[in-house]
Amino acid sequence: MRDKTNSSQPYANPLRLTEERAGFTNKLTHDQPGRHSTLDPQPSHPYHASVTKRALLVLNPVARGAPPLERLRAAIDGLAGWETSLETTAAAGHATELARSAAGRGLDVVIACGGDGTVNEVANGLAGSPTALAVVRGGTANVWAKEARLPRDPSDAVQLLAEGQTRTIDLGRAGDRYFLMM
Repeated sequence: MRDKTNSSQPYANPLRLTEERAGFTNKLTHDQPGRHSTLDPQPSHPYHASVTKRALLVLNPVARGAPPLERLRAAIDGLAGWETSLETTAAAGHATELARSAAGRGLDVVIACGGDGTVNEVANGLAGSPTALAVVRGGTANVWAKEARLPRDPSDAVQLLAEGQTRTIDLGRAGDRYFLMM
């Protein structure tokens, strides 16, 4: 996937998944006129009473390339201005449930850490919500994260929440499942 505005820069986290009802393609929408970026407070969002942003890292503990738990905790704990938590998945489909619950609680970002399957599950849980998706590479292949040129180091990837910009990418739909486009 290439960023049409600056193809030499990696995509930055986070990406907010918002469903557009017309047509096959949905969008991960950011920084469009009339919309608020997840990096800026959203006046209509009930959890933006303070400056602190809130994020949940969803970890697939059986992902073969996942960073050690201590390293992930250090990465999210070191994120200034963010209240962070970490939850691990217990079975297939659990990441979708965790992401949907986080969106329902008004969290700003859900960080998926695992492989492409974990990222897909989190994206499905966030589709249609104002909660953003961020990715920490943690699977064997990480095809989408590699194509998006996301850093391999968890601290560098998480730091994009504070320093990065949001991007718009395509979100496809097949039946009742969403998928990230490249």
